[in-house]
Amino acid sequence: MPPAKLYDADLFRAFTLENLLPVLFFTLLCILWIKSSKAYTKVVQIRQALIFSLVLAGTNIILMIFKFTQNDLNLTEDLPFHLCNFLTLVYPVTLIYQSRWFFGILYFWVLVGTFQAILTPELKESFPHPIYFKYWLVRVGLIMLVFHGLFVLRWSVYKKDLLNAILGANVYLEKKQTSQIKSALIGYSSKLILKVDLLFI
Repeated sequence: MPPAKLYDADLFRAFTLENLLPVLFFTLLCILWIKSSKAYTKVVQIRQALIFSLVLAGTNIILMIFKFTQNDLNLTEDLPFHLCNFLTLVYPVTLIYQSRWFFGILYFWVLVGTFQAILTPELKESFPHPIYFKYWLVRVGLIMLVFHGLFVLRWSVYKKDLLNAILGANVYLEKKQTSQIKSALIGYSSKLILKVDLLFI
């Protein structure tokens, strides 16, 4: 008789405590982080954000190793990375070079793509599967970094960043998706970006 599993790969259900608790936890953590960070110098603020962004990037790399050890790594699906995972790899570069221009692009990508992933999670693994923890850490963590950039580092976002975000998304989807799916996603993302533009600018 096979041993009982600690988790079920198809057990996660949206809008349950498994969905709401991590969002609530990271929301409170984000508020505390932003409030406490204002007491530090700019150098320390950037260092904190950089360390956190490296934690997110490292989480994705560790997950790839985990999937490899479980014989679950599919190069055609796992590479190149999903947009949220890809953002964890480029966000540290933004902080290292303190690039306001790059932050303007990531602002729209994160608030559109990541918010969508939180509202309608595409997650099968339930608590306490490693992918469950990684899913929420990466997605809510990216939003925390964007809010930290806005309210702590005081990086501004301009309407011209919207165009850069759409052009950048087109390049990314060119590598990631087929032409039919790419066209649909670009149209959908553009509408969402325009909504976010009205709300946050």
